Amino acid sequence: MIITVLTFFANVFIIGSILYMYQVIFGPIDHPFLMKAMDLFHVRINLENISYAVAGTSVLLVAALAQIPWFHRITMWLYGGRRPIGQEVEILQMIQKDIQNHTGIDMSQFDWFIKNDDSINAFAMGHNRICINTGAIIQLPYDELLGIVAHEMGHIHHKDGAYGFSCFYMNYLGQMCIRVYELFARVILWIQYLRLPIITFIVQIFYLCVVLQILFMQWVIKAPLIIIDLFTGRRAEYRADKYAYEIGLGAELHNALITLRNYTVETGESGLISKLYSTHPATEKRIERLRQYVEREIK
Repeated sequence: MIITVLTFFANVFIIGSILYMYQVIFGPIDHPFLMKAMDLFHVRINLENISYAVAGTSVLLVAALAQIPWFHRITMWLYGGRRPIGQEVEILQMIQKDIQNHTGIDMSQFDWFIKNDDSINAFAMGHNRICINTGAIIQLPYDELLGIVAHEMGHIHHKDGAYGFSCFYMNYLGQMCIRVYELFARVILWIQYLRLPIITFIVQIFYLCVVLQILFMQWVIKAPLIIIDLFTGRRAEYRADKYAYEIGLGAELHNALITLRNYTVETGESGLISKLYSTHPATEKRIERLRQYVEREIK
């Protein structure tokens, strides 16, 4: 949740700053509805408040739209997800029945997708959507595939996908605004081809300032959130692993991770940089935690 809040304020700051510069150049945004809304909430009408009111409303609207089911479905298709066919339908029906036996959850409320990808992977999206790669279906034994799905159920149970979805689209809106601002700067840059020495110098200095602004904006949007996500993302993986164990599928997920480790040839000695920038903990560490859970249960 904290990541969602930080993402919201970071994007409001960036979009509000761009809108403020727009109003300085082209004049204030004085739409009657906006003026009435600001007056209703007793907000002082000036360029700064107008900028952040529009920015805040826009980002909040995008975050809300990101929670609508059909929005999730469209995004799943954009990510390459498709409906299961043939034997995939039978396998998913078996998985749903087994998961329902372990959890008591009505699995008919979940929306299932398949992605044509040879890698062993699956992911959860939104509140009730799970996508499984064809590579996982083909290469994993059924019990291990069940463990992978249980892990994704853990993400849905803890609402990891729902919060992440809003963050993704809020950041997307911020990035689009930055690109429009950059495009405007590039248009201004064409003035230098008039070959007027003083004008050319001023335009080049202006463009340099814009580039520095854009770099700063990119940092504001990405850096703090990435740093936080490095840690919360890893905790979310451990939490989803524990959920799989708690519903009685810890051993199946443990074996699936061993298969995944062997498939990706991942080691715990992959270097400081790769460890730092991975939002998933090392597979070896996840295997060890699950092994401890299972052994504790046996004792």
